[in-house]
Amino acid sequence: MGGEMTDTYYVAFRIGSGGNRDHRFDAMIDTIMDVSSGKCWLEPSSFAVFASDLSSKAIVSRFSEVLDLDFDLAVVGMTEFKFMLIIGASNDTEIYDLVPGAKKI
Repeated sequence: MGGEMTDTYYVAFRIGSGGNRDHRFDAMIDTIMDVSSGKCWLEPSSFAVFASDLSSKAIVSRFSEVLDLDFDLAVVGMTEFKFMLIIGASNDTEIYDLVPGAKKI
């Protein structure tokens, strides 16, 4: 998934307590813009839909670099596929019943 073609992704994220929350939030927005191929919707404060020619693995790697994985949480998916990756601080397993293809990394 991802790679040669432009795909449409979404990301929802929560910046947890601890450390410099404002810095991590700003870094996440900057990273969304960096991985975007130009089309990006950021109107809600912690949710974005964006087009990217990067692979899902590359996008998740970039998000993981700016989040504090002990406190922050991000959910990344693709609009065209049943695909969802959970990054960071999530212990609630109900998501796996709601979205059978979801995976925590």
